[in-house]
Amino acid sequence: MSASERDFTPSQQQQLIAAFEQLALLIDSGLPLRAALFVVHSQLSSATIQQCFATFIATVDDGLPLHKAANHLPRRLPAAMFGYLQLAEQSGQFATVLQHMVQDYQQRQQQRRLLLQAIRYPAAIFAVAIVVTVVLLVWVLPQFTALFQTQQLPMLTQALLQLSALMQQHGLTMLAVSVSTVLLFSAIRRYHPQLWQRLLLRLPIVGPLLRLARTQQLFAQLSLLLRAGMAATAALQLVAASSPWFRTRADCGAIGSAIEQGKSWSIAIAEQRLDNTLINAYLKTGEQTGRIDDMMTRLAAELGRRFAHQCAQRLGLIQPLLMLSLGGIIGTLLLAMYLPIFNIGQQF
Repeated sequence: MSASERDFTPSQQQQLIAAFEQLALLIDSGLPLRAALFVVHSQLSSATIQQCFATFIATVDDGLPLHKAANHLPRRLPAAMFGYLQLAEQSGQFATVLQHMVQDYQQRQQQRRLLLQAIRYPAAIFAVAIVVTVVLLVWVLPQFTALFQTQQLPMLTQALLQLSALMQQHGLTMLAVSVSTVLLFSAIRRYHPQLWQRLLLRLPIVGPLLRLARTQQLFAQLSLLLRAGMAATAALQLVAASSPWFRTRADCGAIGSAIEQGKSWSIAIAEQRLDNTLINAYLKTGEQTGRIDDMMTRLAAELGRRFAHQCAQRLGLIQPLLMLSLGGIIGTLLLAMYLPIFNIGQQF
């Protein structure tokens, strides 16, 4: 793999977006593009990001559009950033589009943090529950109940002892299956990203949140492109090229074909099953008033608020359920251990 085929690390992406934010401010203040690029380049501390802006400067000196430098960068430019650079040059609103790129990146990072927050805590509790259960079943319960082998054990204790024996007998097999499953999903994520995205979108809790985030990103980018004066089909093509979601790329292609056939935005989007009462109301209002770009902007903002609210709501519901489940598991195991003692006490 060559250097240009490697992605920017998350830290480098943050530095790159900060550099683009500074570039937007300098251009907005009246500096020409080359002068603004040189100022940003001189203030960078990362050698990789410095090399990127040196490549940008050389590209501008050659009289080429800035996005043409993408193939010569030390790392692969994210698709969304590449799309925004194309839009900035096509629309002539360089500073405005770059500022929107920064806002879009920050919003995506916020959505990612909310999703991780909604996933990590339940995953941590689930992992603790598994570890505690295995320890109690495999080591603690057999040793504790060995003290009462001379008497008839309760049904619950016998059942858990059978489960303990099963885990001891097939523990390595279970561990191998678990590790293989993790490795399989890691391989799917790396080598088959389209399949990985389909699996994520079908998850019971995370899937709806991801679908909401994907829809919000679609309308946020479309509203920006339409406000910049870009034609609907061209805007959809650019969104498809810059989106990391394979489903969004397919949806944009289908929506563009429907619009070319003379269909309205609301009908074209409904055919891709992206509509609901909220989306349909905003789009139809925009079509009736002739302000579809403005209504898409408001729709994207509303979807963003709903995403944040649903993340907080679901995390708030999951936390007590997980704690209750963990308490139930530990309580059942402790009860199975102490039931023989209670039986002895009843015999006297």
